Amino acid sequence: MNSFDKRRRSKTRSCWSIRIRILALAAAAISFFLLSFLFLFRSSSTIKSIAQQVESKLQARSTKVRAPYPSPGSYSPHPIPRVAEGEIQIYFDDGSEHPVFSCLDHGLTPPSTFSCHHQGGTQQWKHVQGGELKTGDGKRCLSASLTLVACGGGESFSRDRHGRLVHLKHLESLTATVDNGEEPLLLSPTSDCLTLSSSAKEKDTGQKPVLQLLPCPLDNVLTPGQSARWVFLNPTDSKSSMEKYDFNQDASRVIGALRSVPDIRHRLCEPQLLDVDTSNLLAASIIFCFVDEEYWALIRSIQSVLYRSPPELIGEIILVDDGSTNPDMQESLEEYASLIPKLRIIRTGSRSGLIKARSIAARAAKFEVLTFLDSHIEVVPGWLEPLLQRLQEEPKNIVTPQIVVIDQNDLHFQSVSAGIINSAAAGDNFFISSMGSNVSLCFHCFSVSFSTLYLFLSYTNN
Repeated sequence: MNSFDKRRRSKTRSCWSIRIRILALAAAAISFFLLSFLFLFRSSSTIKSIAQQVESKLQARSTKVRAPYPSPGSYSPHPIPRVAEGEIQIYFDDGSEHPVFSCLDHGLTPPSTFSCHHQGGTQQWKHVQGGELKTGDGKRCLSASLTLVACGGGESFSRDRHGRLVHLKHLESLTATVDNGEEPLLLSPTSDCLTLSSSAKEKDTGQKPVLQLLPCPLDNVLTPGQSARWVFLNPTDSKSSMEKYDFNQDASRVIGALRSVPDIRHRLCEPQLLDVDTSNLLAASIIFCFVDEEYWALIRSIQSVLYRSPPELIGEIILVDDGSTNPDMQESLEEYASLIPKLRIIRTGSRSGLIKARSIAARAAKFEVLTFLDSHIEVVPGWLEPLLQRLQEEPKNIVTPQIVVIDQNDLHFQSVSAGIINSAAAGDNFFISSMGSNVSLCFHCFSVSFSTLYLFLSYTNN
């Protein structure tokens, strides 16, 4: 074979080798794309399946009937005064990060709410129980159309212990006893209340909430986008509102017993919570130790636990009064406690200290898990179940949730504005702690700010 034939055969083999490599690469590419398509299709199916499971569990949970709790916490600790004078404050929650406090202002046309300036003037009002709602000078009154008219042609209102201003149009035949200074009458289902409200459309267009006469809420008077709780305050007291409790007691009084709270849990918390079988968890004794606490802060702490916890996991709530002298912590608190079967009060009689007070509660507790909470906190939905689940996995654990701070001045949730939410580890739970000046965030047991040291402790008696 001559050299020419050798070169030709070598070239032919080289061409076939290149063709085979190209075919192999093409086959590999096709296989890769086919496998990728199958993987994506399967992943999509899996994601859809998981989403369907979560949705079905959400629907099942939403249809689950829970034992209703009474709403006595909306009641004021004091009888309704016959005459009230001052600025009328309202707390409005539009679902944003910073709910606002504002005052009813008759300097606007028509009257509406405006930032409180605590100077009286256009924000000064006077009301005699069962009578007209008058401006500070007593010359103009609020009409049914919520405009100002000469007094004598205005509408009559009644203040009740929920903080509602009830339009008495539907109760004209029953209002004779109100002017005698007696307790406000029971409301008929058709009663209307002065309400600050905004629709979703108004929120989208940036319009301010407006005053309306709407059917009185029967339960919680504060809901996102609507508020019917009005509180008369002396504007001169605003300067001293921080002195007694180191947080704004006027703001606490205006908020009342229960408000909506932002869901500041990690995005993975709710799907995990759906898999928790509460029937296998131990019920807890919830313990609040306090001395001369601000009334509404304490009531709001209790109400948030009642309304944001599975009823079957709340065995009892124990209040340990460690020698309070504040009148609000006496008869008024007893009246409130008498309306909630799971709630009882233990009074030490004199100041014994926090540790002894907790020890007294621990000995008196009837349930296996003890849960110690501060008396000026608000819990979020889903706060309790994962903590009890950790105890179920290891009964000798002491577990603590994440703790974030409520601002001292306007009681907004600092965690939302501080951007702490996104830093949470997957599956961790949030627990809103007391009003303080520093943000203290506890990732389970890793870090605690001892300047606030508001720990949740839960352990078994084993």
